[in-house]
Amino acid sequence: MNSLDFKFFKTTLVANSFLYFYSTEFLKTTTVDRILHNWALIFAVNEIKADPTKKHLENLQNTNFYCTPAVPNNVETKSYLLNPVPEQTEAGKLSLMRVEKFLPGSEFEFTIMSKNGNAPPNIISYGKKKSHHTLLYEELKVKSKYEEQIKIRPKRFINPLDFKKIDEITFAKKHPMCPSPLYNVEGRFHDIFILPHFKEVFPCNFPYYEWMQ
Repeated sequence: MNSLDFKFFKTTLVANSFLYFYSTEFLKTTTVDRILHNWALIFAVNEIKADPTKKHLENLQNTNFYCTPAVPNNVETKSYLLNPVPEQTEAGKLSLMRVEKFLPGSEFEFTIMSKNGNAPPNIISYGKKKSHHTLLYEELKVKSKYEEQIKIRPKRFINPLDFKKIDEITFAKKHPMCPSPLYNVEGRFHDIFILPHFKEVFPCNFPYYEWMQ
């Protein structure tokens, strides 16, 4: 893997329509998480259609674009009373729920690492209804640095399942969400690329072969 070909893009996802996914449910009220999970972004940016016969990380094998979790920049939500069950089913008649959605124009920021240097797509399908949303991005004119191991506290939440090993942890704040929790963590990361000025870290060989077994 030649890191000289890598490019990094500061990216904003702009919701073109209502954006939602089921995050938490309490008393028939569904809310959306303010952080977008990076695996869902990786599926969307790489235009992957998941094979249900494969394990989750197997579907992400040989992807070009790696995405960090996305944080809200300028978002607005509204709750609607909806029937999430298909109308033709008898059960659906009694299944009204209050569902929270991000409104069109909501923005989320994250970083994309392109292994082959290609730019990300301008439009992605994302969310519960796989609606189309815009990606605005600019290339970061910086070089990554490979570190076999380094003690660092990245500025963003990270998905620890993406990394080969994190040890000597001195701080960890958990953000529970599906399909795996994210963490704001300080520790010793192994086998990573780092953007030192931005304190951004990226796994060198995601997804690691042993995680897919």
